[in-house]
Amino acid sequence: MASDQILRVPGDIILLFHRFGLCSFLEVTMNLKAAVRCFTPFGLIELHRRRYRMRRDEISGGRSFSSELDEAARDCRFELWPRELRQAPHDWILVDVGANVGAYVAAVLKLISPRQIVAIEPLPSCHSQLASVLASNRNNLLIKAAAGEAGGEIEIHFADDSKMSSVLSPLPEIAGSYHPGVFDTRQMLKVPLVRIDDIVPANKPVGLLKLDVQGFEVSALRGAEATLKRTRAVQVEINYTPHYEGAASFDDVHRFLAASGFQLYGVSEPYFGSNRPLWADAVYSKVG
Repeated sequence: MASDQILRVPGDIILLFHRFGLCSFLEVTMNLKAAVRCFTPFGLIELHRRRYRMRRDEISGGRSFSSELDEAARDCRFELWPRELRQAPHDWILVDVGANVGAYVAAVLKLISPRQIVAIEPLPSCHSQLASVLASNRNNLLIKAAAGEAGGEIEIHFADDSKMSSVLSPLPEIAGSYHPGVFDTRQMLKVPLVRIDDIVPANKPVGLLKLDVQGFEVSALRGAEATLKRTRAVQVEINYTPHYEGAASFDDVHRFLAASGFQLYGVSEPYFGSNRPLWADAVYSKVG
């Protein structure tokens, strides 16, 4: 039994143990398990949990149960991916919209090797590091732009924490739920705006479309209607509380993807603020 599973004994089994006088044996066994957990070094418990997660997520290929692979799986929410995307062959395109410095792509590449990665990122400060991550495959593309419903140009709030940058203005009241200053705008940048449909190679299957665009999700998805028709799954950050003025809500994103033929497949553990969950990652899979 995995260490992060809870021992549960059905009531009818308890009655049988009482009937045959074995209840004391059961209590001793359960107490022994609890005692072993108390005195087992934390490293061994964590190793057991890691092995459980990697077996569950079917991370194989003769690789050991390393902390590096386990961390990579958690960073890209590998456990939420549909099984056919986790298993070889990976003859499909990964589209990462809002790729930032490439942490998500780097995590994915430790686990699988998609045919091609198309990374879309508007911030110039992120491009050098992102390009280095993409360099492992000459077919990979770096698009230096934001994604939206139409092509052109758009202004973006370049935040002190680049991951919080958005074409939308951050709400003043959300700042208190994060570390001080992360939403502070360093400067306003004018960047190119592209449609995903104009960037992703046509007539090629997209295994996963991942979006992390800080409230601009529905606009980006509206520019990807043709791409969504040949996409197996969508991974998107969802907000439980508003972060930006005019941002798409969880309900907005859900309705759009449902109307596009997707169903909610799984949701990650949320990121918590001081007194409530703030956001999580959700994966939607194509129906049928």
